[in-house]
Amino acid sequence: LDRESLITAREEILAHYGHLNILVNCAGGAVKAAQVPQDYFCEAGEGEDTFFSIDLENVHRELDLNIYGTMLPTQVFGEVLKGQENANIVNISSMSAYHPLTRIPGYSAGKAGVASFTEWCAIYFAKSGIRVNAVAPGFFHTTQNHALQYNEDGTPKPRTQHIVDSTPMGSFGRIEDLVGGFLYLVDPRGSRFVTGTILPITHTPCTGAAKGQQCTHYCHLNCFHGCKVTEKSGKPLCKKGIMTTFAGKCGTTGTERKLL
Repeated sequence: LDRESLITAREEILAHYGHLNILVNCAGGAVKAAQVPQDYFCEAGEGEDTFFSIDLENVHRELDLNIYGTMLPTQVFGEVLKGQENANIVNISSMSAYHPLTRIPGYSAGKAGVASFTEWCAIYFAKSGIRVNAVAPGFFHTTQNHALQYNEDGTPKPRTQHIVDSTPMGSFGRIEDLVGGFLYLVDPRGSRFVTGTILPITHTPCTGAAKGQQCTHYCHLNCFHGCKVTEKSGKPLCKKGIMTTFAGKCGTTGTERKLL
């Protein structure tokens, strides 16, 4: 987020390579202190922080990192993309921009901002020969989020296990799974006519929930604590038991397969 350091990097690249035609904006991420501790307001314990008490300065940092961290490099490097052959920019959004996850409102808002900025840039630069797209990763395991997803002994945290069990492939994505999407967007042989596109790199969303599988539409019955819920009440009962039934927006129902 330092303009001068970006300008220095730009000049070093131009001095070494003589030109620059592809920019990948990688700045971004979640700020742990900006997280809301619970999935539902009704689950908050006595004295525990809630959305109403978290320090919004931490959310501000999160928005700066994701949105400003994408806009600033686009200003600094985008200026030298003009007139270059196959000039294009690839940003990093997230599937959380479209289906916000619980606990991370600032991150989801930031990535939604990246998606919106991508579409804005695609129009703004359309007649200048610069394509602008983004990738939207789903659930990925990275060095940055390892401590948030796993215990010190390497076992997944309850929320992590719940997320994995809720994905059709039953696993996180790996960094190398992003490569194909990036290469497609920067290579004019496959994407010359593609701009303003947010490319999902994730499991295909379910069209219904089968037995032994959770609905990936994240409906209101889906309790991340594994609390018992019933279709009749439609609300988490927060008994810390197993979730016996659930329903998705698709109208189908299923059963949870394990106690979290």
